[in-house]
Amino acid sequence: MSNPVQLEQLTKDLCKPYIITRSKLGSTTKVIERDFVCNLNDLERLFSMVGEKVKSYQPTKAGFQYLVSFSDCTHIENNNIHSLYQAVDGSDKCTDKVIFNWIIAHEIDSIENEMSITVRISNPMNPFVMLQAALSKNHSEADGLDFEDGSISVSIHGATQTSSEEVFAIVGRWAKGCTQPKSVTGSNIFISKHIKKLRFINRWILPVLFASICIIYLASQSGDILHALTLAGFVSFLLLRDATALFNHQIEKWAQFSTRFSLFSLTGGDQNQQSAYIAISSKSNTKLILATIGSFTLNLAAGAVIWYLTKPN
Repeated sequence: MSNPVQLEQLTKDLCKPYIITRSKLGSTTKVIERDFVCNLNDLERLFSMVGEKVKSYQPTKAGFQYLVSFSDCTHIENNNIHSLYQAVDGSDKCTDKVIFNWIIAHEIDSIENEMSITVRISNPMNPFVMLQAALSKNHSEADGLDFEDGSISVSIHGATQTSSEEVFAIVGRWAKGCTQPKSVTGSNIFISKHIKKLRFINRWILPVLFASICIIYLASQSGDILHALTLAGFVSFLLLRDATALFNHQIEKWAQFSTRFSLFSLTGGDQNQQSAYIAISSKSNTKLILATIGSFTLNLAAGAVIWYLTKPN
């Protein structure tokens, strides 16, 4: 790129908590969640792909800077991509984060506009901090983020939504082209898909089967069904208490979802989201009412049984 911006100006983009520019356009941050393995050739490919997009804006001045952070809290910062290979190749340090930053000035309607593109790749990820940065208007807050599984944060300042989406697509294609880690057996992926079923088996099926074995064995050994019924009653109480706790959790969730709504109705996406929230709210409200009625009914039925068992003959 010609007429590179001074390194001091670029450094503000990487480490300061705020940015002052002449751009009237806003800032957009997108998280690209993808598992991949990144090497030096991949970083060179990323630099080339984004660089081609930057050149298409025909900038009047432009510059590039990278920052590499290691797990021992050391950093490498430079504006020449070729120095990255000399600094990293053969090193025994563990890479913690890589930041690529492009900053350009180009004309929009005869007015100079400042634009910056920042790509962050790091690990491990803190999803709560990532969410905070993704919702923030100031993408520099994402500088301190940690990512997991090679997740990427792309922040663009001073670009239209269309231009931002084009850059997001470029980085997304780059990540897709990187080496994808594969499981040796694939069993972990299968288990992850059916984790709810496994949780149900361990929480309900296994205790019920074990209790049934104990009750049947006790009844066959003692010959007195009263002992078996006593054990069955105790086990049923424990299972009922666990089921009631789970039922109460579901009631709280339905109560929360029954009041869910979308604040905005500006775009087609907002309207679709509102329709989805209305459907969720309606279903949750119906489940909440039925669950509340069922809960009171069961309590009244239990009270009626106690009255029947304890009433004088």
